[in-house]
Amino acid sequence: MLQFESIYPIIYVAVTLALTYIATRIVTLFIRGIFRSGIPIIAVHVEKVVIVAIWVIGVLIAVQTVGVRIDLILLLFALVGFAAIIAFRDVMQNIAARYFSELYVPFKLGDEITVLNYTGKVIGVNPTCTILLTKEENIISIPNQIFMKEPIINSTQAAWKELIIPIIVPTTIDLAEFEENVLKACNKLKMYWDENFPPLLTTKRRDEKEIHLELRLMVNTAEKKEIAASEINRRIFEIQQRLKSKARQTP
Repeated sequence: MLQFESIYPIIYVAVTLALTYIATRIVTLFIRGIFRSGIPIIAVHVEKVVIVAIWVIGVLIAVQTVGVRIDLILLLFALVGFAAIIAFRDVMQNIAARYFSELYVPFKLGDEITVLNYTGKVIGVNPTCTILLTKEENIISIPNQIFMKEPIINSTQAAWKELIIPIIVPTTIDLAEFEENVLKACNKLKMYWDENFPPLLTTKRRDEKEIHLELRLMVNTAEKKEIAASEINRRIFEIQQRLKSKARQTP
């Protein structure tokens, strides 16, 4: 009896962690279903955040079984988190705004834009601000959160044509195969693209776990831009999931 009582906490911890793993797999499938027709890069980030949150909860429950009071740990996390939010509120707003502006705000480096009565060429974008160069060669630094609140005018010629899709894929998949499949998907949707500008898929950066890519397309009709974006995003998402599954099955 004593022997069973001594190993009971270990069994409980193991079962809790196993259930946590199963929960992450189920939630991952659910998230992928929700974002099937959405933007792939958002699905990747949402999946990461949710998985981390589930593991934190699972580990805290497991830790509680060995006699550690998690209420104090949660209180400490809450106090530290609240203090960080207050201290870095503006910085976090700008960083978050930059992330969403990369997806939804129609401008890029080199474009001529107007915001808050300031006009200039975009010469830099960092985590907190976007830098414009005016015709008078003045430098203007605009907080990224402004772009989520104020109207923006992009004066660059044919700016409406360009469709830029950021993509993140794990290093475990075959990059050449992924690129080939994406370009084939683009070719199947050629009715949306300007035939003078073929699809361009480039690698922006790479680390040990992820590869950051950028797909650049030019639409031929402004009215079909949203439809084209939704359709190509859906196909990219399906390619990602298919190649991830293939990579997991490969020994």
